[in-house]
Amino acid sequence: CSKDDSTGPKDKVAPEVAITNAWNVAKEGGIVRNGVVDISAEAFDDAGINRVELFVNNKLVESDTTTPYEFEWDMTALADGSTNTVFVRAVDANGNTAKTDAFTVKKGATSAPVSSLDAPATNSTYSQGDVITFSGSANDAEDGALSDSQISWVSNLQGVLGQGKSFQ
Repeated sequence: CSKDDSTGPKDKVAPEVAITNAWNVAKEGGIVRNGVVDISAEAFDDAGINRVELFVNNKLVESDTTTPYEFEWDMTALADGSTNTVFVRAVDANGNTAKTDAFTVKKGATSAPVSSLDAPATNSTYSQGDVITFSGSANDAEDGALSDSQISWVSNLQGVLGQGKSFQ
């Protein structure tokens, strides 16, 4: 008497799935993006993966059947300021599913940081060889106050002069 495995119980173990690029721009309250966003995912299951699906606002946007699982989500048609939930779902060869945690993406065009110059004062004059102290700050609508490593002082004649909120 031979046993026929096709009549046995079907695999009920859900696959494993993870987003492998977190866009590297996580913000409080979501991620601010505009245009086309690349999303990559990994999925594993001993029975094999049938497909990996990208969902935005609980609607299927795209499906990929081959590794690497990659999506190009075009946010252009979304309204600026709209808040969107995104997750990826994997479906294994037996129809079992698993999804990643949903995360929030806020669509918005990013704006340039705003800088302010504290020193030297407007209309200051210096002689050759004088030590000049530069100080200022920069703020970004998405990132807040910029750190020393994010601020560079540049001369149109000499290029980069220094880095940080102040230097001589």
